[in-house]
Amino acid sequence: ISHVVRGEEWLPSFPQHLLLYHYLRWEPPRFVHLPLILNRNRSKLSKRQGDASVDLPRLLEAAPDETTLCVYGSFTFYQFPKDKLKATLKAMQTASQRREIHFLSMESFDPPEVELRWTRYREGDRDLRMLARCCPHGRGLDWAE
Repeated sequence: ISHVVRGEEWLPSFPQHLLLYHYLRWEPPRFVHLPLILNRNRSKLSKRQGDASVDLPRLLEAAPDETTLCVYGSFTFYQFPKDKLKATLKAMQTASQRREIHFLSMESFDPPEVELRWTRYREGDRDLRMLARCCPHGRGLDWAE
């Protein structure tokens, strides 16, 4: 891992994270802390409240055409109501008419096995690849060939 890009809410724990790298004798990555993306009511976006299912399509549309977007979807992403999930995935495919979108997701179809998948949306098309099978909680990866 060369770079970690995350929200500014992680700034208070940043010194402890650097200490972990120090104690493990690992070279720390470069950290970037960005301002949070807020709802219209100025509250923090929350997966638990389903905000991303409403706001992600809007954010995809608002991004400048020349940007390549990366979206990470975890198990929480797949807990959106089915209609919201379909609309969000459709929004990624539609937005890919103007820009490339990479969607990295962790999906569980046969617990306890989890798959790390990468989907590239480009010019309205979708290319899906399974990258690895993962043990729960990231305790091991079996990379696909």
